[in-house]
Amino acid sequence: KKIKPEVFNYLSSVIIDNYYVQSNENIKRFKDFRVLAVDGSKITLPFTEELKICFGESKNQTNTSIVQARS
Repeated sequence: KKIKPEVFNYLSSVIIDNYYVQSNENIKRFKDFRVLAVDGSKITLPFTEELKICFGESKNQTNTSIVQARS
């Protein structure tokens, strides 16, 4: 709960700036292209009015409501 979201943007930029440079010959390539992949996950958040307004709510077959974000 205490990690600021901006930290993830900063860490991502540090990794990109230090690894993905044109002169880096250690990058694995497929037919001279870098292959990148993205995956997503759902994160169950505390059920508060503020988060419900921001992310919406999901219900299951028993009509139990939860708040989820995607990452």
